[in-house]
Amino acid sequence: MKEKLDGAQKTISAEIKRICDECLKDQDSFGDKAMTKSWKEKILAASKKVIEDQINGPLKAPGKDETNYKYACFCTIMENTRATRCSTHWTSELDHVGTVSYINEGKDLIALVDFVLMSRSEEIQV
Repeated sequence: MKEKLDGAQKTISAEIKRICDECLKDQDSFGDKAMTKSWKEKILAASKKVIEDQINGPLKAPGKDETNYKYACFCTIMENTRATRCSTHWTSELDHVGTVSYINEGKDLIALVDFVLMSRSEEIQV
């Protein structure tokens, strides 16, 4: 199960970077409020889709109707400064906490997408 979790987080991270690139690579700075909101909504929608594909696919236990995982996903878009932020989560060995960082090279925007995959099962899985 740990190998499946590792593969799932790599797939999720790659897709999040792809959608951030699609939304932000040509942007020099924040747009108006509506534009910035649309970037965030598009990034979160794509993130949610790939996460759900993974928890209902490779991470779903064989023979079970429900997935063993629930998730949380947050997106922060900010100017490229020395600002920072921190997030802490309690996790087990079958959980994964990840942050995907995207910087549009030579521009002034950063997108940070935090995702947490939390195992709902107390039974040991291999």
